[in-house]
Formats: sequence, structure tokens, C-alpha cells
Amino acid sequence: MIAKATTTEIDSIEDLTIFSLDHSHEGLESLINGSRQCGIDLRKNSEQGMQTLLPLVNALHDFDSFENDLCSLFQIERKEIIDTNGNLDSITKAFRGDLKAIEEMLEKQDFSGLALLLFAKLPSTLERFQALLPSLRRYIDEKYIQTEAKHA
Repeated sequence: MIAKATTTEIDSIEDLTIFSLDHSHEGLESLINGSRQCGIDLRKNSEQGMQTLLPLVNALHDFDSFENDLCSLFQIERKEIIDTNGNLDSITKAFRGDLKAIEEMLEKQDFSGLALLLFAKLPSTLERFQALLPSLRRYIDEKYIQTEAKHA
């Protein structure tokens, strides 16, 4: 049996934003798993770790751009996106600190430190983004899009 392809109709930047946010959890989960696996591979001094590092770093920068573009497009004050563990501003700063640390460790060829960062610290930072996604989606939807009102 051949499964029917599913499509989502996207008519506006708002629809695209909500669609992207609704699917960001899976993307972040993939980054978390990829980061941990790359950390394990680097720890084993595996060539596989070095081969997966560049695509992982590129994907992390893509995510950083996505988050930054959302905040710019919708003029989001990151400090307003809050849960019980903090706000989007603090987690964005931590994430960008992790990206900078990756670059510095690569320059110093500190692969054991990089392995630890990728296995433990970065995944926990990305998990914080996951936890804040519902708040970010709700904020954008209520303030700018109002999905419920559009479909009523």
C-alpha cells in the first residue's frame, strides 16, 4: 500500500511561521541527538566524529539564524518569553556562547573538551529551547497571528 502524501497549505509568512514552530521540536531533537552522537564519536577519536562535526555546526548556525529571524520579524523581546527555568534571552546567550566555545575548541584542537561540550552542555541548552517553544509559539500566535480568530 502506498501512503498518500500529506501537504500543508501555507498562504502567508504567518502560516509558515506557525508551521515551522510546530515542527521545530523534531528539528531540535535531531540536533540534540546529533550533538550527543558527535560528542561520543569525538571522544572515541573516531573519524566519524570529525565527519559529522561540520554538518552539525552548520545546522546549529541555521537554527541560530531561524531563531534570530523569528525574533527580528516579529519584534520579539526575548526576555518576555519565559518559563519556570528562565527566558529566551538567557538561553539564546548560552547557545551563542556554546557556538563560540565550539569555534575556540576547534582552533585549539581541544577535541576532548569539544566532545564533552557536544555530549552534555549543548544538548541541555537545546533542551531549554525545546521547553520554550510552546511559549514562543503562543506569544507569536496571540500577539501577531491569532490563528484561532482566523479559523473561527
